[in-house]
Amino acid sequence: MQPPRRIRKLFAGDAPTDPEGVRALMEKLAREGDKAGQSDVRLIPQMREAVIERVERTSLRSVAREIGMSPSGLKKFLDGNMPYTKTIHRLRRWYLQHAAEAREELSDEAAFAALRVLVHDLPPGMQAQTVDAMLHCMEQSYTRSRRDIPAWVAEMRERYGLPPR
Repeated sequence: MQPPRRIRKLFAGDAPTDPEGVRALMEKLAREGDKAGQSDVRLIPQMREAVIERVERTSLRSVAREIGMSPSGLKKFLDGNMPYTKTIHRLRRWYLQHAAEAREELSDEAAFAALRVLVHDLPPGMQAQTVDAMLHCMEQSYTRSRRDIPAWVAEMRERYGLPPR
């Protein structure tokens, strides 16, 4: 049986066998585990608000179907319960697909979640590089179209530790 993909991605080659290597791997897992869900959890109030708006326009059952969860689970989420991690991922996916249509301005949290979705399967060292290239492309497009660069672009550069251009 192979270790989960998340663990396999952390090292190339054989798993460390020495105590220091195992400790370093566990520390890396702990650090990345903390980072992995922070924006998703911080997005919960915005996702809940977007779901409420959508339910008011349609129905609880149709929104639950769009998200990929049960109507009773969606009702509990709307009542303020904290969803399971898998449900948070479904809500985030739905939020990025549907809720952005209804909103004019993209929040920092939504932008961060969208970028994370786009680069999630790249090696950690390539993620910031790729985000930098995407943000540069966005900045150029806004400049060419004579529009102000949205504030979330600078915020994403800061979050990923990228220098301003």
